[in-house]
Amino acid sequence: MEQQATERRNDGGSSKKSILLAVVLALAAVVYAVSRVMQDRAYDEKWSDYDECGLS
Repeated sequence: MEQQATERRNDGGSSKKSILLAVVLALAAVVYAVSRVMQDRAYDEKWSDYDECGLS
């Protein structure tokens, strides 16, 4: 009986860690995507003047 109770307690801890890790990874992916979009927009804005004058 004690062994089963111990296994249940340990299982719950690893489950919480797995969920926390998944949430952190999902947030990191969202932050990366937003950062990438912002960088691409800044790059496009920087070079838009050259597109208008025909140098590209």
